[in-house]
Amino acid sequence: MKPGLRGCLSESAFRKEILRRLPDDPFADDGAIVITTVISAQGERLRAHIELHDPNEPDAVDQEVFARPDECATLGAAAALAVSLTIQHSRELARTREAPPDESNPTVPHPSELVPEEPSSTPQVPPGPSPVRPIRNVGGAARRPTKLELRTHAVLALGWGLLPDVTPGTLFGASLKRGHWSATLEAGGFLPARSESSRGGGANAWLVFLAAAGCGHLGDAGRLFACGTVTVGDFRAAGTTPLLSRSSESTYVAVGARVGLELPISRPFALVVQLDGTAPVVRQALRIGDELLWKTPVVGGYLSVGVRMSIL
Repeated sequence: MKPGLRGCLSESAFRKEILRRLPDDPFADDGAIVITTVISAQGERLRAHIELHDPNEPDAVDQEVFARPDECATLGAAAALAVSLTIQHSRELARTREAPPDESNPTVPHPSELVPEEPSSTPQVPPGPSPVRPIRNVGGAARRPTKLELRTHAVLALGWGLLPDVTPGTLFGASLKRGHWSATLEAGGFLPARSESSRGGGANAWLVFLAAAGCGHLGDAGRLFACGTVTVGDFRAAGTTPLLSRSSESTYVAVGARVGLELPISRPFALVVQLDGTAPVVRQALRIGDELLWKTPVVGGYLSVGVRMSIL
């Protein structure tokens, strides 16, 4: 078994799975027939490779069984079944080779039935043993459609360029993932940030929003991902002094990009680290009279860390 795999059968458990299907223990250190079984990760699935080396056979026989990443124990049981069947087949072939031909009742043709054969100009080649063809995709699991996965997440964020000062926030949402692609819908908000006026007083601003993202997951395990995002929210501001306590709100619309990394903790949980960059379609501004306190920069962003959980 290749290192790094979880939930797989141990070597002793794998042997027991083979032995309970056979009438005796076939394992021996000096056995003439060698069967090798290796379980490893191949892309987004697991593969069990079973190879038979028999000195009486001209070619090695190999089989492959596939399963999803979370079915290592099931794959081990299927591989054990394939190994036990291979052992039984090899034993039957060995008995067939060792059994003497039955000559107790030979069939002798009548002389009238004998017809002389005409000589042939083509030399006759005695038939040889038919080559053993490798068996591929025995398990059938490789032909399964990619599983649709429902996931939820919650993260804490630190944003800049969204409000007048660096401010904390939070996001939570859900996503659907199939293969190397996923779609996410989430809601979030950032705590109020204050902007001071040189004339005294100032204003507080805060932001709540909904965001949608379409992501591509890179690599075999899909831990790295990159997304395009669209954000629609409510940008609100209010004065901080009694004379300037009037509040206002406007629609916040932005497009952006996200890159991130998922690190499995313990199934179904994973640690998520992601960095978002946003570009507002309309730049928001805070003013007191004719004084401009703050204006949304061309590009803002936030760094977030949290937990993602797979539900299905």
